[in-house]
Amino acid sequence: MRIPSLVLVLALALGGCAQPPHSLSVVGEHAVILSSGGRALAEFQHLAQVPEGVDEVYARAGYLHPVFTPSGAMVTGDYCTSHRHQHGVFTAWTRTRFEGREVDFWNAADQQGMVELTGFVAETDEASFVAALAHVDLTAPGGPRTALEETWQVRAYALADATVIDLESQQSALTSPLMVLEYHYGGFGVRGPEAWEGAGGAQAITSEGFGRADGNQTTARWVALSGAVADAAGAGAGGGSGAGIATIAVLASPHNPRAPEPVRIHPTNPYFCFAACQQGTFMIEAGAPRLTRYRVVAMDGPPDIARLNELWQEFADAVPNLLP
Repeated sequence: MRIPSLVLVLALALGGCAQPPHSLSVVGEHAVILSSGGRALAEFQHLAQVPEGVDEVYARAGYLHPVFTPSGAMVTGDYCTSHRHQHGVFTAWTRTRFEGREVDFWNAADQQGMVELTGFVAETDEASFVAALAHVDLTAPGGPRTALEETWQVRAYALADATVIDLESQQSALTSPLMVLEYHYGGFGVRGPEAWEGAGGAQAITSEGFGRADGNQTTARWVALSGAVADAAGAGAGGGSGAGIATIAVLASPHNPRAPEPVRIHPTNPYFCFAACQQGTFMIEAGAPRLTRYRVVAMDGPPDIARLNELWQEFADAVPNLLP
């Protein structure tokens, strides 16, 4: 079964039979849920809301969390104790230079930079959404100044064996160029559940067969992170060998800049990111958007390498740039 290549519409993937209509509906005041036939796929956080006891400096909106497997297991974390600034599926650069100032948009506690949601459009008749983000320099003379504008366009699928979310990002400098400096992390990140903390809390594998110990700072077409989940009822297609385990993977388009991209895989904390900045400094210019595409896959059970390769190839064959 092939997933249509057109990005930006939340849609059902047909598995050989008709399925109930998909939907996109507001949940409370801070999140939108992506669902299909009553099955929750993921939520997009559109209003910053820190948990009780967490410093407001960490407040952030404009990211995907939670992301769910077909059985309903949650495979992302948010505001976790060890890394309050990591949020589900998110984007941020760590070491940058903007108008002569070094700005870190990743580590919120340093209060150099932040990423905020500036716009959100959902078209419920097509079940699609577009989100606008601003990467804001908090050190600018005269007050905060937007250094980078970003647009997300998102589409999700409810497959029988996986939740699939395609995300296309455009980043463009607003006026002055943003210099992304060489560094070992920063870019497109994924944070796993807090239960996966610790060196033995989660397992990682890359498309090239590297694990958590030897996969860091290697290049990869995809990275998968897996761990135990207490609420994975029926995981592994009826409680087989994969019961109690769930996986989140990110598949990177081969059309992305610097593909295949290098990755940061943390040795003890359950997060990884595609970090093009590992390969050296680059510029993001005004009027010249940096386009990247990623496919997020959530599965019950341990990583199905053959299936991930199949989904990556399908994604790779898709039209690389569908935005005007």
